[in-house]
Amino acid sequence: MLFSFYAVARQGVASLLALLLLYPCGAKPCRLEALLQLITNKRNTMSIPTDGKQKYIEAYSHSLLAKEWGVSLITLDKHAKENAWDIEHKLYWQDLAIEVLKKGAEEHNYVAVKELLKAVGITRPVGRPPKAEVERYIVAEAKLENEFQKDIARMSSGLPLKSVK
Repeated sequence: MLFSFYAVARQGVASLLALLLLYPCGAKPCRLEALLQLITNKRNTMSIPTDGKQKYIEAYSHSLLAKEWGVSLITLDKHAKENAWDIEHKLYWQDLAIEVLKKGAEEHNYVAVKELLKAVGITRPVGRPPKAEVERYIVAEAKLENEFQKDIARMSSGLPLKSVK
């Protein structure tokens, strides 16, 4: 009976709630211990190997790793967050991606260069100003040119200058 209890309990939270409704008061102490053990995932974390950190960090698919170790994905993620494996996993894959982009940039791959510049925070090639800045400069130059042309036209009209008092 205890084996079927585990089998049903592994199906999820809904099954656990159903079990609690089925065994409200008549549950034996061993069943309650097993239920508490399943809820706290103590039984599942025992399946995670002690040397599994490097395998977790380099894993491409955590769901496949969880199946290999015989634990749920939620348990694996919880264990990784508690031990800061998730941060190391993210840094590992970021470093790997940047290395691939560097190799692509060395081969003069335009897309790789563009992605590498985005990764380091530069969205445009060095030396080229943003489009908005160029447009502001063009508008300011046009305004200055217009004022200059007005001044030239006023001065060439032959009207005497007025003194300002």
